Amino acid sequence: MMRSIDRDHMLRMGGKRKIDLFDYDQVRARATPNDQGINVFLSWVESGAMPPPDTGGPWPPQWISLFKQWINDEYARLELGEGTYTAIRTGGTVRVTANFELPNVDDAAWLDRPNPSADPREYVLWHEPNGEPDEPFPSTASDSFDAGPEVTKVIIKDKNGTHEVMIT
Repeated sequence: MMRSIDRDHMLRMGGKRKIDLFDYDQVRARATPNDQGINVFLSWVESGAMPPPDTGGPWPPQWISLFKQWINDEYARLELGEGTYTAIRTGGTVRVTANFELPNVDDAAWLDRPNPSADPREYVLWHEPNGEPDEPFPSTASDSFDAGPEVTKVIIKDKNGTHEVMIT
């Protein structure tokens, strides 16, 4: 939900208002009834004043509700997944695939691009647990993108670290 443009805007703030919106611990610490930072921000968002139009414009009502739900759900946190990765070129298209096992059939996992301008292209494998571990469930997540021959690798971060995946 936190867009790069939101993050950049808040990193330019001075003093107590400065916050890295991509840092879970910073956002969680500020999203409490005792800290007026994010709560004041949410009231500005609901009024349509924040984020300002030149930094992405206001959040839709669904985002505000989701953020409040996150607070009410005691700051649920995604986990990093764990997988094996391939990046295969077919013509001018590269398909990145993550193969992994989910601990529960109701869990979810996906590849995310936290920094769309990163070069080489970067991904994070996220895992959202939705039940108690049961029978492991094999699954995949993938993304495709157009790339010239000069693009030779992608970077994928998971719970085991950062992986440099060569495009074949």
